[in-house]
Amino acid sequence: MKIRRQEKRRKEYERHLLLEEVARQATLINDQTVLKAVKNDSYDGPFPEQWENGDTYNSIFPDRLLIISIAGINFKRGLSNCLGDFNGVILPDPKNDYDPNAIKIKNSDNKELGYIPENLTQKVRDFTGHPDVENDKKWRHRISGHISDHYDWNY
Repeated sequence: MKIRRQEKRRKEYERHLLLEEVARQATLINDQTVLKAVKNDSYDGPFPEQWENGDTYNSIFPDRLLIISIAGINFKRGLSNCLGDFNGVILPDPKNDYDPNAIKIKNSDNKELGYIPENLTQKVRDFTGHPDVENDKKWRHRISGHISDHYDWNY
């Protein structure tokens, strides 16, 4: 009997954590319908899955929200100088010494934060509508993000 109660509490807690993540993602894209459903405990849509690092979730709004790591952030600026919410841009960096397909991330002060990890550049290019590197023109996309101290070193 005690084990069943503990299991029930654990499942309730896991659901609570997932609903918090759903609300966080809905807030980022200003989806009031989902926020209202979470608040009223009537949300029955998709739940995000955790990445292998256990700290980050996949987007439940794949056509509107992309969740990624930032490569090189510790090297470029020092992670502790970048924590929190930020607005900025992503733009191609064809003159990058290591990867001509690189996509740079800058904050609103035009300071470089880092890069989209190499294994995710095509996903980001497809998401932004700029899949073809050969036809790269100087495109920029405004982004909003949040940088936490939980990140995966094993891109």
